[in-house]
Amino acid sequence: DTLTGICEAAELSHSDMVGRLRSSFMVSCDNAHAVHPNHPEYKDGNHAVYMNGGVVVKYNANQRYTTDGVSAAIFGLICERAGVPIQRYANRADMPGGSTLGRISLGHVSVLSADIGVAQLAMHSSYETAGVEDAFYLAKAITMQARSGGVGQKMRTALEDYRAVDERLLGELGRNPTLEEIAAELHMTVEEAQSVRKMLEDARLLA
Repeated sequence: DTLTGICEAAELSHSDMVGRLRSSFMVSCDNAHAVHPNHPEYKDGNHAVYMNGGVVVKYNANQRYTTDGVSAAIFGLICERAGVPIQRYANRADMPGGSTLGRISLGHVSVLSADIGVAQLAMHSSYETAGVEDAFYLAKAITMQARSGGVGQKMRTALEDYRAVDERLLGELGRNPTLEEIAAELHMTVEEAQSVRKMLEDARLLA
């Protein structure tokens, strides 16, 4: 096993390896089908994506993509911090689509993961076409993700802590706590608490 060999060479224990996997965040980076001007009927009306519209986060109910509610919320926050717009893509339910290597990788190593890419036309042809702006958006997003060491564990912990404090204060106060009250309990700024709340709301909506 490659990861085990690397950890042994670095004198890390099995527990160390498990901890590092838990704090990891994998990005499966492929492309997505943009709305084609000659075949607009192929798109899902609620999940259409366009070239130069931003990085695409991809979903599939049959788990052909690795994105779930939590990973989508985390990647969305990464893009927000990088100043990168995102689009959300899903195949039409009556038209089967492809998959990515992300699902295969996830079958071997269980880490938090999201399937992303840029919108393009003529996928797998000799004249694939994508937007120039999207290439820069993707580079900015991946750079921000790479610089956010342990992003999976940090953000997962932030979600769990926020949810626990929210539920505890609700019981103690007999009402929904304010953002300021939650921020004080978590020793965060109001802006930081607001980011975590948005991420939690996104995770619930996209789960």
